[in-house]
Amino acid sequence: MKRLTTPKAAVVFGVLALASLLAGCNVVVSDKPWFTATGAAGAPRLREGVWLGSSTCAVDERRPIDAWPDCARPALVQKFGLVGLSKDNGRWQRTSYRYVLADGQPFILQVGTSQNGKTVYLYDWVRVTGLDDQGRVIAFTAGPVLCGGSATSGSSTSLYPGLVKQDTDCTASSVGALRGAAKASDAYATPTGQGHWVRDGAR
Repeated sequence: MKRLTTPKAAVVFGVLALASLLAGCNVVVSDKPWFTATGAAGAPRLREGVWLGSSTCAVDERRPIDAWPDCARPALVQKFGLVGLSKDNGRWQRTSYRYVLADGQPFILQVGTSQNGKTVYLYDWVRVTGLDDQGRVIAFTAGPVLCGGSATSGSSTSLYPGLVKQDTDCTASSVGALRGAAKASDAYATPTGQGHWVRDGAR
C-alpha cells in the first residue's frame, strides 16, 4: 500500500515547517477562501504565541527564538494570522499568512499565501493532539488535502468527487467537495507536519 509522504502543502505545521508550503503537486488550491472566521465557530482556536514545527535538529525551547538554531521551524500564531520564521544570513525573516481553522471531521486548516502577486489558498486536514485547560489547541499533526488517492489501490491519479484539475493541482467545486477530499486524504496519507505551542508572547 502506497502512503503519500511528500506533498505540496505540509500546509501549516508542515506550515509550521513553512518551507514545504509551496513545493510539490496534487493538492487542493483555490483563488478565493472557502472559509471565513465564521467557519471556525465550532472549531477550537490555536493558542496564540510561539509554536515550533517539525525540525531536523534539537531545539532548546527554553531559550528565546533568536537563540534557536537555523534548522528550527518556529512560527508565531496570532488571532487570525501566522508568522513564519526562517533564517537568512543568521537573521530571522518573517512571512505573514492568514489562516482559518474550520470545524468538521477532520478539521481543515486554510492558509492564504501570496504567489506571483496574488493570494492563493492551501488546505490541510488537521488532527488535534493536545488542548490546554481552556480548550485551545496546543499540538496537532496535519497533512495536505490531496486531489486524489486510494488507500486500497495506492493510486493518486483519479480525482476525489467534486474536484477539478488545475495545472498540477486541483480546485474544489464546493465546500462539500473540499470536506470530502479532506476526509479521504486523512484516511489515505500519513501526516506530513506537526507543531506544538511553546509559550505565550513573540520571543
